[in-house]
Amino acid sequence: MQLPYPINLLGAYELEAGDVATQDGEIIGTWTLIHGALYDFTPMGDDQPILTDPFVWRLCNRIGEWLEAQEA
Repeated sequence: MQLPYPINLLGAYELEAGDVATQDGEIIGTWTLIHGALYDFTPMGDDQPILTDPFVWRLCNRIGEWLEAQEA
């Protein structure tokens, strides 16, 4: 499954929560919309969000940076 972006918030702008997937379709965590204003990212296996941002595009960039650091 090929997705359009390096990091994808599946269902963003339609749902209040969903999976976060890489471009290859690997699920790496979940996202949640908080009070209609902030997006949280929680990695797989964690129970608390580690990143929060009001903008989907910027959260995706930050998740990508986090993922690169995890792979290093």
